[in-house]
Amino acid sequence: MEITITRTGGFAGLRRQWVVAVDDQTATQLVGQMADGSVAARAATAPAVRDGFSYVFAAEGHRITIAESRLDGPWRDLLDRARNDTGMPPPA
Repeated sequence: MEITITRTGGFAGLRRQWVVAVDDQTATQLVGQMADGSVAARAATAPAVRDGFSYVFAAEGHRITIAESRLDGPWRDLLDRARNDTGMPPPA
C-alpha cells in the first residue's frame, strides 16, 4: 500500500509531497491509527509553533494531520524513510 505524506506550513508556506510504499503489516497499523480518533486528537493538540510544519498522512480514505512538534514513532520513521528515498536530508 502507498501512504501519501504532504508537508505544509513553514516560513514560505511551501508544500511538499512524498509517496511511500509500505508492507501490509505496517499499513494496517498506520491506517488503524489514522482511523483512531484518540490518536488524531492527541496529534492535533500540539502547541502552535510559528512557521512550523504540519504533515498530513493519507491512505485508504483515512488521514491524520500531525504537527512537526508532535511527530514521533512510526510517523517520524515513515517521514524519514520518504525523505531518504528522495535524497532529501533529515530535518534538523
